[in-house]
Amino acid sequence: TREELDAIVAIRARVFRDEQGIVEGELNDPDDVTSVHAYVVVGEDMISAARLSPPTRNRAEGLIAWVATLPE
Repeated sequence: TREELDAIVAIRARVFRDEQGIVEGELNDPDDVTSVHAYVVVGEDMISAARLSPPTRNRAEGLIAWVATLPE
């Protein structure tokens, strides 16, 4: 759902932009639409997320990306 993807992107922002400082721009991309997103929820809070993207015309293998877990 849109709410799930928003929560996933929020985890990406916190881990990759705020904590690690390795992403400055967009925290999502076209692969988000065609990928499988896995995430962990504890109570009512999403605490971890990852993405599995299938092969494409430009990429022969699948890709695991954006693996992030909140520190607390």
